[in-house]
Amino acid sequence: MMSSTYAVRRRGDRFAVMATFLAVIAVALLVTNPAVRHSDCVNDVRQCPNSELVGRLAELNYFSVGFDPWHDDTGVFLGADFSRRFIQDESEESREVPEPLVELVKRGTAALPELFDHLDDDRTTNIGVRTRRSFDERRDGRPDPDRVWLALMIYVGEEYDARQGSRRTVLAPATQRLHEYWVTVGDLCYVAIGQIVNRDFDLIQYGGENCARIMSPRLRPDLLRAVKVEWGHLTANDHRNSLIHDALKSHRDGFDNPRRIGAVKRLCFYYPRVAEDVLHRLLSRRVYHESSAVDFVFDELIENPGSDDATRLLEQYIVDNGETEAIGAVATLFEELTELRERIAELEAKTGFGTSVSVNGVPFDRNHQMYGQRERLSQLLDALLPLIGGPSALENVAFINEQVDLLDVTVGFASKKVDELLPTVVDQAIELRTLRSNELIAACERRMAQQGTRHIPP
Repeated sequence: MMSSTYAVRRRGDRFAVMATFLAVIAVALLVTNPAVRHSDCVNDVRQCPNSELVGRLAELNYFSVGFDPWHDDTGVFLGADFSRRFIQDESEESREVPEPLVELVKRGTAALPELFDHLDDDRTTNIGVRTRRSFDERRDGRPDPDRVWLALMIYVGEEYDARQGSRRTVLAPATQRLHEYWVTVGDLCYVAIGQIVNRDFDLIQYGGENCARIMSPRLRPDLLRAVKVEWGHLTANDHRNSLIHDALKSHRDGFDNPRRIGAVKRLCFYYPRVAEDVLHRLLSRRVYHESSAVDFVFDELIENPGSDDATRLLEQYIVDNGETEAIGAVATLFEELTELRERIAELEAKTGFGTSVSVNGVPFDRNHQMYGQRERLSQLLDALLPLIGGPSALENVAFINEQVDLLDVTVGFASKKVDELLPTVVDQAIELRTLRSNELIAACERRMAQQGTRHIPP
């Protein structure tokens, strides 16, 4: 009787072990089932692996950030400048943004290996550009014209927003002309990489007169190589340092500095502790009258290009306006020289490819007046820098517009260290007594209101 009971128990134990084993296998199959993973992705893109997100880019059927010819997306960062599926631009127009693309951007350097692996992925989406010549040749069930830009002509782009330098790098002229182009998965990976590393990797650009300009790694092997060489081995540490450099060392484009602002946005999102220190450093700079500085540089310094005259003029400017204003004037001269140097380098690149270029109706060559102007500005700067304490002094001043932009793009970024600077910034604005002062005070107000701190007293 005992042996019979023992045998039953043995069989029961074996059945229990077998049942447990089968249950484990069933759970494993459930977890690894692609259909289940796909279901999770449909409900929440945050649950998707990078490979799944890249694959879903092929489903895109509308123009959006980075591949929208009707909007200038220079300052847009998909990691933060949106509310789930929609982004609000300066005109308050609501624009849909693709969730898989946004999620890839939000993952930062963790998504880069997958994005680089698919840079040459030629799977096409349902959005494209066509000319009238091709429009009647509808192919493989492409969507209605509402998802296609009917352009007059389609060109291949020639300017690349490189890692080094503030101005776009000129690539060899493209000779091909297209009659239609369909956006690929690789193109959208290119857009995502630019979003992560703070470069304008815009795929479709408006070229004037209803012409399209396509800047695609699929069409330009030299672009594909350049992106991989410059960014293909980027680590998180490299990424952080590159953004810090962009934030602290970028040069202006007129009165704006989109690369600096873009870097600050990304630092706040990816590396908030570093962002706090960078913001503190930038907002600690003294503000100066940019209009006065521009008038002094162009009406007096450049009109009297001799080094002795420039030194005498700046010494008097310091007496009349103070050290901060003088540093601001030299900073304006430095920015003008930097822009001129980069413009000459761009023109040299174009002529180096055999392209005929004219500036203000004058053919550009080695005898062009821009070279003489560059030499004069360089001599002026060399003469004036010792009077303000050297080149490092230029990093200690800013103009009002840039400080306003910095405060506005970081309104939602919580930082006690930054908020403690606001009374000093307001005092500087009041001291300047210009119409722009109110804009800086209002920017401080907006930040303090968002942070829930007290109202700035009048």
